[in-house]
Amino acid sequence: TLTDKHGNKSNVQARYTFVYEKRDGKWLIINHHSSAMPEVDAPKVAKVAKVK
Repeated sequence: TLTDKHGNKSNVQARYTFVYEKRDGKWLIINHHSSAMPEVDAPKVAKVAKVK
């Protein structure tokens, strides 16, 4: 679930990166990033491939 700056939530496919560090014997997330997956228009890609 992604939340925009207005608090609106939407379910999207996304990719995530987490950076962990062990501190005092515990694994903590010290950084993370998430972004929506780029959408691919399959028919459009196929059409372009035929032209080349």
